[in-house]
Amino acid sequence: MREILWVAPDLVSADLRGSYASALDLARAEVAAGRVHLKLRTARWPRWASGLPLHRKSWSLREARVLSVFRDAGLLAAEPLVAGARITARGGEAFLATRLSSGPDLERAVVRGEAHRAWPQQVGAALAALHRAGFVHRDAFLRNLVFDGPALVWIDAHRGGPVRWAPWLSPRGFPYDLACLELDLLAIASEAEGKLFWEAYLGAAPAGPAEARLRARVRAIRSRLLRRFSSRRAAVQAAQAARLGLELPELLRRWRSR
Repeated sequence: MREILWVAPDLVSADLRGSYASALDLARAEVAAGRVHLKLRTARWPRWASGLPLHRKSWSLREARVLSVFRDAGLLAAEPLVAGARITARGGEAFLATRLSSGPDLERAVVRGEAHRAWPQQVGAALAALHRAGFVHRDAFLRNLVFDGPALVWIDAHRGGPVRWAPWLSPRGFPYDLACLELDLLAIASEAEGKLFWEAYLGAAPAGPAEARLRARVRAIRSRLLRRFSSRRAAVQAAQAARLGLELPELLRRWRSR
């Protein structure tokens, strides 16, 4: 199989003609009309993935299914419309079209001073709702929460899904999501806003370890993330500093100061 297509159930009867190319063309037309957000990526498949079926290689089909599962569970998440993947001469290409949200991502809104004052409580409540439903995002940075009217919806969830075992102890369980968010909070939020986030989260989160133990585990994961950013993701680190309008040393100082 050299291409695969996923279409939202309520769009199955749409004029997609069952091909990757026609679906991508339709998605591009919807982007031009201001109705759809489109992500399109090309990449070489990792060597270890060369023998996997196409549907297991593609981030786009996984993200479409994860977002659908989130929404079916009553969570606020972007609405996936069409996703596809195909094998090319250079490796692979994949795309995901989601219904366009009305506002900016939360990171940008906070940096520009456009977010309302209760945004830390809203983020805490959104993450607690995700965890109560038994799911993790695994990339829970502020840039992956987008305003859709007054609500915040999750995007970029291809790493997420249900927690299979011990959500408070799993290396990529609930504390991992908290560590991702803490990195952003330390960079762009005040100490008071960080406290509001924690109060909102702990007040609505599923039963777990004592707060002191949870905070210690989150700090440990946060430290590992920082080491990973410093050693292997310098470009990503520099990109975040640029998005926040900070010099890289200042971003690192904020990350490590609290």
